[in-house]
Amino acid sequence: MNNRRKFLGLAAAGAAMVPAMMPMAAMAQATIIPPAGTPMQPPVVTNTSVIDAMAADGRFTRFIEFARQSGAVEQLRAANVVTVFAPTDIAMERLPASLRDQLLGTPGMQRDVVRLPAFVNLHIVDGLETLPGLAGKETLMRSRNGANLLVQPTPQSTLVLTAQDGPGFSAGGLNASRNANILLPIIQAANGMVFPIDNAMLV
Repeated sequence: MNNRRKFLGLAAAGAAMVPAMMPMAAMAQATIIPPAGTPMQPPVVTNTSVIDAMAADGRFTRFIEFARQSGAVEQLRAANVVTVFAPTDIAMERLPASLRDQLLGTPGMQRDVVRLPAFVNLHIVDGLETLPGLAGKETLMRSRNGANLLVQPTPQSTLVLTAQDGPGFSAGGLNASRNANILLPIIQAANGMVFPIDNAMLV
């Protein structure tokens, strides 16, 4: 049995924890992780792919557009098992407008075919990460573009994601090292997890 089938079984089991997927726009965002020993908020479960789950969520339209123009949409649909740290639309708005224009292109300028997929892949990790696993300890992961992502629990019961130095996305001279809080609830899709974050990653 391959990893995807195993995960499909996990998703089916988790579906019993929530009655049905509801629009994420109607659910409050929070960065607070329950203290140790208290129940974790269950993920919202859907039987669609991670990219389709993000589209149904309604908070990730800008990141999905970046993924579409980079060619990552079909990759995420067909992926075996992935974890996506997905910037919300508010997070994407925090990127400098000049950088967004460089990546996506403008009427007078072509999109950056090297840095755009690097930016999208910085937010994708092959394999499955879960909220209980990330909440218990520091976790270092390798993103699809080769840069490291570090998740750290904090004394305020939040989870902070940081892009580490590595051969990843370059922000063109910007002081781009930044942290992001992981927002709740997360989404459990048929082929992976989606962790909403409040800042787009750059290294």
